[in-house]
Amino acid sequence: MQDSSQPIVAALLRKIKTMKLITLRLQQPEQRDIGTQLSPPMPIAQIARWGDLFGGAGSDSGEVVTPVSAMQTATVNACVRLISQSIAAMKPILYQKSGNGKQEAFDNPLYDILALECNPDATAFTTWESFVASILLTGNGFLEVETNKQGAVIGLWFLPPASVQPYRQSDGSIVYRCSEGLAPGQFRTLKSTQIVHVPGLSFNGVTGVSVIEQARNVIGSNLAMDKFNGRFFANNATPAVILTMPPGTKMKPEDKVKARGDWETLHSGPNQHRVGILDAGLDVKQLSISNADAEFLASRNFTRQEICGLFGLLPSQIGDTARVAGETFAAQQLTFLTDCLRPWLNKIEQELTRKLLPRSQNPGRKYTIAHDVSDRLKMDTKSQIEAFGTARQWGLMTANEARTGLGLNPGGPECDVFWAPLNTVDAKKLLEPTIAPTTVTLNE
Repeated sequence: MQDSSQPIVAALLRKIKTMKLITLRLQQPEQRDIGTQLSPPMPIAQIARWGDLFGGAGSDSGEVVTPVSAMQTATVNACVRLISQSIAAMKPILYQKSGNGKQEAFDNPLYDILALECNPDATAFTTWESFVASILLTGNGFLEVETNKQGAVIGLWFLPPASVQPYRQSDGSIVYRCSEGLAPGQFRTLKSTQIVHVPGLSFNGVTGVSVIEQARNVIGSNLAMDKFNGRFFANNATPAVILTMPPGTKMKPEDKVKARGDWETLHSGPNQHRVGILDAGLDVKQLSISNADAEFLASRNFTRQEICGLFGLLPSQIGDTARVAGETFAAQQLTFLTDCLRPWLNKIEQELTRKLLPRSQNPGRKYTIAHDVSDRLKMDTKSQIEAFGTARQWGLMTANEARTGLGLNPGGPECDVFWAPLNTVDAKKLLEPTIAPTTVTLNE
């Protein structure tokens, strides 16, 4: 007796043979001369599941979750946009050591590449927004580093994650194979120094796992509820109805199909609330709404909170005003910066410093890269002036530094002087002997 599962297995095998291996992110090893080259590199990739063969991973709700489908849910879309756009707005700045402090290195070409224009095709904001969104949705973000003949960085190019695959070579080094802009089946190999790679949560130290992958059941449930929500309100959010005939009267199957179709056409979608006319003894019976439908909105709110928690956000930060924390605006901004954005900022800053400012070209760490988070630390105008005033009175900043913090142009040289409070004195001076007063006699 033939196993009933054999036809299914055979169909799957035929499907796999016709698919490109890049779908599994497991490209064929590059052909090398073993006598003079390294042995074929081993791919560094996540374990592929059957769901990945068909464009996404399945969930318990039956919905296939992919980065594209996940972005169709309002909560995921809002979380990804908020984080990616916030980080893009806090552009990375190239700083240069200056005495005991640091200053922005405007004269270095890398400054404009990081903060203004990453490449001739995209602004810095667009590049960083795409880069961070890629990390959140796929678990990995890739930028190709373009250099001139002297080795100086002249551009950063965003690479779609699906077109890049890291490989571990036999000598332990990592290379990246990129198919972006090439014909199907072709790729080019880039050294690790040519790629800025920031992973999400990683289980192997190289490639990351996306939030979408880790929480596909939660997001799948949200997708299923969105579909149910559409069907529910397509019928005006009213309970289902049944059409009944008088006792002893029967309808032919084809008549039942026609009657149901006519009723749905005339009384659903854009035709809601129209007057209905029944003939042939037909009657309408309305069914009561189920408890599951009554709790639908509560379930959606709970799912929204779960998804926000996965991204490190509060629901109020994406516009949910049902439960607003009793914090001031400044406190909420600080929480958002420290709990959500700071881990991503550290990852990006460390990778940019490692790849764009290697120690061999940056002796003594003369240059550093850090994001400008000043906007996230700003308070309301009144609180800002009070804070700057206190810092000015206690000699912590000059008037020009305060004016710069308020977005004003600096004043003259007299605004560069620190104040020293007269009601305070160095404790060491209390041990010095007191100088006796000198009497001066004026000639009359």
